[in-house]
Amino acid sequence: VAVAIREKPELLSLLTEEKGDGEKNAKFAQDFKTLADVLIQEIVRYQLSKHSSLLSDRIYGEESNKFTNSKGQEVTLLLNDREEDTRETLEKVLEGDKTVSCLLAAEVHGTVNLTTSMEENLSKLKDVELDLTRVGVWIDPIDGTSHYIQGGETLLDGYPIKGIQVAKVLIGVYDTDTGN
Repeated sequence: VAVAIREKPELLSLLTEEKGDGEKNAKFAQDFKTLADVLIQEIVRYQLSKHSSLLSDRIYGEESNKFTNSKGQEVTLLLNDREEDTRETLEKVLEGDKTVSCLLAAEVHGTVNLTTSMEENLSKLKDVELDLTRVGVWIDPIDGTSHYIQGGETLLDGYPIKGIQVAKVLIGVYDTDTGN
């Protein structure tokens, strides 16, 4: 999703909005969210909720899942199993842009291909016992949104420090009783 949006500068500018009061991080003069942020966050929320109804009410994210289009309409992005519903919601956010809405809905509902090491790590989790009634989840969909928006690639000693390469999805799991 993030790559599909980032590949077209005109699409990225259309899908970026400054956070409003109550959403904005006080540490920044300007704080932005992108539709990529919100889509990624809602994909994670939806997929985790499908696997455990106990988690669904305790999944939180950095971004509001509400967007305001240029007509002033507030649109809430909620995902379900139907790609058509996602496309229709995205059309409202994107003011009727069917082409982009279809492309993004297909990305949202597409299959994720995991690397071998990811699959191995996930298989280890099958044996972990958790009391899901005490588990909360926090999602930071694109950690480094400003770098994501700026694009390009800046390397320092061969390692990326700016651009899409440093955008990460952070998912934290914590004990709702202790906060740890």
